[in-house]
Order: sequence, then C-alpha cells, then structure tokens
Amino acid sequence: MRARVGGRGVGVHLLKLGPVDTPMTVDHHKNVLFARPPAVAAAIVAAIDRGKAEAYVPWFWRYVMAIVRAVPDALFRRVRALQAR
Repeated sequence: MRARVGGRGVGVHLLKLGPVDTPMTVDHHKNVLFARPPAVAAAIVAAIDRGKAEAYVPWFWRYVMAIVRAVPDALFRRVRALQAR
C-alpha cells in the first residue's frame, strides 16, 4: 500500500500494538504488558509525526515480539500459558 500511494502525499504507517486496556479487553486478566489508551495514543501520534514507517506500541513490544518469534512453535503448543485463548 505504501508503494501505491506514497507518491500522492499519503502516509502509510504499520503500527504493531501490544495489548491495550480497552473495553474490548475488559474481561482479560491484566498484567504489566497492558498499555493504557492515552499512552498508546501519544505513541501513535509520535510515530506518525516522526514519519516512522513501522512502530511498535508500546516501545517495549518490539522486544516482547522478538522473544515470541524466537520460541519454537512446538513449545507454544506444549506450554498452556503460551497458547491463545
């Protein structure tokens, strides 16, 4: 999409969000990884203002996802705490 509209003055930003404490996640058990909406909004605006093509929000989500990508799929299947809901 960036390549198709970039020359037309349109900005395309890939924002990779971690869990956010919103009404949609009200029933989820909250932990330290859950970000507050005002902080997420500020980080999104800052990323767009800086012209970042890709941004992890909150910032530490980049490192969390690096660890997740490094864990073998077989381990995800075996450890219940790592499985999706």
